[in-house]
Amino acid sequence: IETWDTKDVDSILKSSAWSRIVDGHKMTDSFIGTISSPTSISYTLRSALNVRYAIIRKRQIEAGFDTMSADKKAEFTEKNRALVDCPACEKYYVIIITCDCDLLRNPGLVRGREKNIYLSNDRGERRQLANFTSISKSGVEATFYFPRFDNKGTPLIVAGDKKFTFNFENRSNDDSAIRLLERLEFDVAAITREGQVIF
Repeated sequence: IETWDTKDVDSILKSSAWSRIVDGHKMTDSFIGTISSPTSISYTLRSALNVRYAIIRKRQIEAGFDTMSADKKAEFTEKNRALVDCPACEKYYVIIITCDCDLLRNPGLVRGREKNIYLSNDRGERRQLANFTSISKSGVEATFYFPRFDNKGTPLIVAGDKKFTFNFENRSNDDSAIRLLERLEFDVAAITREGQVIF
């Protein structure tokens, strides 16, 4: 990955089968009435190995990794090892949603909908939300965890599936940014390499 430049990293993290931006409009009430303003959400299949590599390379570029001494490189690599190893990724499909959404700032409210937040495949199988965390920055970065395997050890998503869907319960009082999350569909063939689903 040390040959990757910023363009290579952005192609994975911003505009690939593993990461996309969905545009919409956010409705806000004010003293002059309801105002419509552009909004968007971005999502990333965070448990995909190539996505983790892209995040590492982004950090390397920002830190000036290529010109570091061997000792500093080793220190950097060790510090970021957990991102690549990602023990949670062995058991869970991990998806990150980034948006300016008040709901996703409140883990308790999201967990109140967990029965209706799930991944599904085109064979009618699903995995319910297992865990959720969020970090507030300029917007909010929300991380969703879904069990990878059923009780027989079979993954939800396999090569040969046509698609899988991220399903999120919307309610009437949700803002329009949240409504962009209702059904996000992913092309399985587009994230499959050499017969293996990269997620």
